Amino acid sequence: MSGFLSRLSGLIGRRHNMRGDEGAQDLPPPAETAEDIETQQAPDQQPQPAQDAPPDSANGDGTGARDWIAQVSGHMAQWVHHGALALPSGELICDDPSNGHDYLIRYPLPLPVGSIDIWSFTVADETEMHFAQTNLCIWLELRGTRPSLKGPQLDFNVDAGCFALCDLDVARDFVAFDTQLQDQGGKDSWSWLASHLDPDMPNFARWVGITDPEQPQMFLASTGTDGGFAAVPLYDEDGALSGLLIDIAGRRDDRRFIDTELPEATG
Repeated sequence: MSGFLSRLSGLIGRRHNMRGDEGAQDLPPPAETAEDIETQQAPDQQPQPAQDAPPDSANGDGTGARDWIAQVSGHMAQWVHHGALALPSGELICDDPSNGHDYLIRYPLPLPVGSIDIWSFTVADETEMHFAQTNLCIWLELRGTRPSLKGPQLDFNVDAGCFALCDLDVARDFVAFDTQLQDQGGKDSWSWLASHLDPDMPNFARWVGITDPEQPQMFLASTGTDGGFAAVPLYDEDGALSGLLIDIAGRRDDRRFIDTELPEATG
């Protein structure tokens, strides 16, 4: 744990802290009229767990990471598996893809694990608090064991209501693609992202291709709002990395981020 923590701490020291400690921002409440609901929901995108999802890390006794996150969250939602994100470079990118220039590749997170499973904790049906398909958090799972400690968070800012997860090499390709779009005139990373957003389906968690839609390389997840977010590494009682949590909605009762329940790891 100490090697990963030292690398991550050095990275955090070079980046401005953008996620506040006061808790998650308020997400837009569900629409109040049938017309609003029709234009803002995604009725044909009910989350379906992947058929090839790995076994649930929970043992039915609350010891798994996802069980723990769901319990602390207090929200009624379901876990949806989105497959594994390959990390051949050993470095993860978690940021807003619309930033442009080389901003996307400035703060890679060292994560020499080969791949990491992506899960979303998603509201299936509309509630009094959330639209259907709202992402309450994104969980990047390695061991999936019950968290006991947290490491230094990697903060990132969202200006387009969503963020991207990808390997550093994919992000470099995306930056080159953005430069190519600008050289051609009239387009950039924002125009690319806008082409993947549907105002009738504002809540989503899906894979996209950069230049070829048949080759998905980047994972996009909606946040429902702009502002500061963070990827927080969570460790189990043995000091092993359980996974990284990106909390969007906070706890149901007080909106505080789920990771605030855990003490800081040292060493």
